Amino acid sequence: CELREPLATCIPSEINNHPASSSRGPALNSYDPEAITRVKRIKPELTAPGTWVISANSDGAIPSTGPPDEYQVMCGKATATTVDAKTGCTILTSGFYSNKTAASVGGGTSVSAALVAGAALLVRQYLADGYYPQGSANASNARFDNPSAALVKAMLVSCASPVSGNTVKKTYKYEPYCDSTVTACPDWVAPPPVVSTPSVAGAPNYFQGFGRPVLKDVLYFTDSTFSLVLVENAIPEPGLMHTYTFPILGTSETQPLRATMAWTDPPGAPGAENVLVNNLDLLVQLSAVQTIFEPNLGISITRQVMTRFWGNGGATRDMANPIEHVQISMDNTETNVTVVVTAINMPVKKPGVGQAYALVISGNLRPRYHLWMATTRSALLARVGATGPPEADDEATVQGFNYVDLFKRGAISPTDLALQFPGMSEGRARNLVTEADLDKDGSLQLDEWIELVMAMRKGTRVPADPVFLEDLIDPSILAGQTIVGNATFSAAPRTAPRTAAHSGGVLLLSLLAVCASLRR
Repeated sequence: CELREPLATCIPSEINNHPASSSRGPALNSYDPEAITRVKRIKPELTAPGTWVISANSDGAIPSTGPPDEYQVMCGKATATTVDAKTGCTILTSGFYSNKTAASVGGGTSVSAALVAGAALLVRQYLADGYYPQGSANASNARFDNPSAALVKAMLVSCASPVSGNTVKKTYKYEPYCDSTVTACPDWVAPPPVVSTPSVAGAPNYFQGFGRPVLKDVLYFTDSTFSLVLVENAIPEPGLMHTYTFPILGTSETQPLRATMAWTDPPGAPGAENVLVNNLDLLVQLSAVQTIFEPNLGISITRQVMTRFWGNGGATRDMANPIEHVQISMDNTETNVTVVVTAINMPVKKPGVGQAYALVISGNLRPRYHLWMATTRSALLARVGATGPPEADDEATVQGFNYVDLFKRGAISPTDLALQFPGMSEGRARNLVTEADLDKDGSLQLDEWIELVMAMRKGTRVPADPVFLEDLIDPSILAGQTIVGNATFSAAPRTAPRTAAHSGGVLLLSLLAVCASLRR
């Protein structure tokens, strides 16, 4: 973009392009072509624009001469001593842009590192101002007013978007010898390096890390199209796992499910090949019920299948990185998700804590008041006082509570809802009450009603807290299994249609079921 080009016509197409001159990993030894396959350390972890970036460059002075609309501007820093007669700014040349604006063009890690640091600052400010979880500033939301470094890092990686482009890679058969008296390696290294221009695609990798942070994909606001869950927790001992289970409304390319886990690892031993000390691992499980009819046997097989996704896209546990990320973009319908954090190895434990970690989950999570939002809202909201401004418990909210509380018991029951809103079944009313019943006493108290109405007014997508458990690590996780299925069997007519393709494993389960029934 030109310096004065309007933003409407400026298209920074290069923002997602990785220049060939950019620095990259692998972290262990850039001369070793096998380093990345042995250690798989992802460095760098993030990428940010660092080529021809226009930035502020003020000297802090405001000239006072000339017409205000043309010359009373901030001066830009300059190394020359030429003074512009009209503005009083020190400039490089009469045509240099700094005589009109306090801007500069920079490049390299001096720029890209500053952009990531600025993004981290915005994440921290978002949390300190109490935007989480409702999506609007609220000083009473002090849960993450002093977020850990692991949480800030996990949020930045969670919103990383892959970049494209190619890089120049030199692969040496032997590490070239460079004498300490010379400034660079000689060109006559034998054999010469093999020069290639590999694509940087396939994040995460050691070309771009996890990609370029896009904060709008992790900072939840009231108009965001996704939901957000943040966790700071600690695993006290190795051999334990933490599970977080919650429903989602689905996943897709445009609305993926993201889970990112990070921790601040203790310092590794100098010279160690794998410097990871405490090894935590991230696993995401999608649960689905599958029913497959076997026409040759005349039975249907119904089973619950958990498909597992390991951190950083591997086929099993990541053993090298203190941050792990899972993104599920394939099309899925409404289902349950379990995010698992395991502690495989923990030689260095903080007393009374173990190993602290941060977890960031975002996507099309089922909102806490999803059924209420999905109910025909126009008549319902008007009659319960939920169409007013999103302030605290005003008079209309209390009147709405009193209106629905048909029998004046100081609590709203499913029967109250069903009778006050014609056409609503008892089952539907029971589900609505259950969804908003925070203390699980079977009815809605006034404080629960107020929270419900405020959420409906704002249209917020805040999800319910995940169901949390701490337990011993599941043996199938230790074994690195990717798909786990529990099969149950039921009789079915032989004329039932085929509903899914058959695999050898499914046929084997069917035969075992038939054999078991014959033995009985």
